Amino acid sequence: MSSLTPHIKTKAQALGFDLVGMAAAFPHPDFSFFRQWIQDGHFGTMEYLKRTLEKRANPQTLLPKAQSIICVGLSYPASSPRSFERDEKNRGWISNYAWGLDYHDIMKPRLHLLANWIRGQTSSEEKFYCGVDTSPLLERSYATRAGLGWIGKNTMLLHPKRGSFFFIGFILTTLPLTYDSPLPDRCGTCSACLNICPTQALTPHHLDAKRCIAYLTLEHKGDIEDPDLRKKMGTYLAGCDLCQEVCPWNQKENLAHEKNLAARPLLSCPSLKDLKKWDKKIFETYTAGTPLAWVGFKKWQRNLKIALENSQESGDAFLSSCCPEGGVPSKAENRHPRKGDISTT
Repeated sequence: MSSLTPHIKTKAQALGFDLVGMAAAFPHPDFSFFRQWIQDGHFGTMEYLKRTLEKRANPQTLLPKAQSIICVGLSYPASSPRSFERDEKNRGWISNYAWGLDYHDIMKPRLHLLANWIRGQTSSEEKFYCGVDTSPLLERSYATRAGLGWIGKNTMLLHPKRGSFFFIGFILTTLPLTYDSPLPDRCGTCSACLNICPTQALTPHHLDAKRCIAYLTLEHKGDIEDPDLRKKMGTYLAGCDLCQEVCPWNQKENLAHEKNLAARPLLSCPSLKDLKKWDKKIFETYTAGTPLAWVGFKKWQRNLKIALENSQESGDAFLSSCCPEGGVPSKAENRHPRKGDISTT
């Protein structure tokens, strides 16, 4: 069925996916790294990662006799202002990915449409499994194998034209396909993402989730008691885009075209003063159908309380803590490395 591969790619693009590639559905060497990451306790309160650890060792756990993984990418808007360009004292920050409709609700139906189309071109005995980051699969690792990008020093998947602002989906199938080649790592000597992290959660290709603002605001259960972490969370309400925003590969024109992912005005740099008026009903009304609904009102209240605490301090003082060596990133230079710092081969 290798002759079907280019037609699958054409169909995926017709369904609105921006990236598509094929990989073999065999155990990935990254699993040993992931297992060590879990054993070292870097997963915080994300117990589901620990519970499903062994399931992630082999894609055939999800689909017996799987031979191939079709990986897709869907770009989402990442427009101005960037998080460090807002009025830090008065406005909160919600990660770009949560500004529009829930990407699961957009991607999953299209993946099923693609799988059904493939089924119509092949034997009815072929099997398929569709997923969008909620299944026990190392989807970023397989996306690299499928040629959708390389893993940057901030652990994000980077594509030379799309940067890292895109969602990943996949279809496991028993079909044999023609597989794509991985892209080379092109981060070079750049360390912009490492330098900008306010909580020092990043070392090259390694994330300590327990210190990551995205984890703390989206995933962490319970209170955040560490006063140092609370202060460094600034006014981030749900997620953190800093390590992506400063990445040189994200400075190109954003090519997102999916209208359903366009920002809702209330979710882009919201006023903290206005958010203080939100009760549970208002929160559920404004976040319905968006990824923010997954956060829940209890975490939202916790995050808002921390943001309000930090809004009393100078925004410049907070941003300086992100960049202790060079101060606040300017809009002109944005602390980006020079062209020669990035590998172009």
